[in-house]
Amino acid sequence: SGFSMMPRGPVSWPALGLVAVVAASAVSYYKIERERRLEEAMGKIVSTGKPAIGGPWSLIDLDGNLVTNRTFEGKWTLLYFGFARCPDICPSEMVKVGKVMDTLKAQYPMLADKIQ
Repeated sequence: SGFSMMPRGPVSWPALGLVAVVAASAVSYYKIERERRLEEAMGKIVSTGKPAIGGPWSLIDLDGNLVTNRTFEGKWTLLYFGFARCPDICPSEMVKVGKVMDTLKAQYPMLADKIQ
């Protein structure tokens, strides 16, 4: 028949299937190992007491200026404390903060220029 006379390619279907199974296994192993390491790291977290919420504080802004709790007195303020390196969490958290900002601007258009 004409099918058996066709030239074969450099890769057979069984070999391609084997490569797919190996690749899927490698991805699964990576995900399982990553989750195991994350759980292991979470188990090492030690609490040093109860957080002190409220009270006076001071920070340095991006321009090097001192900012304190008094800077925002009488104003609604959302402070977000991120991480120095967080490729997994921070991008999605920043999307959430952006949605909050968009919602505030939509609900209070007269204050839109004051929302930063």
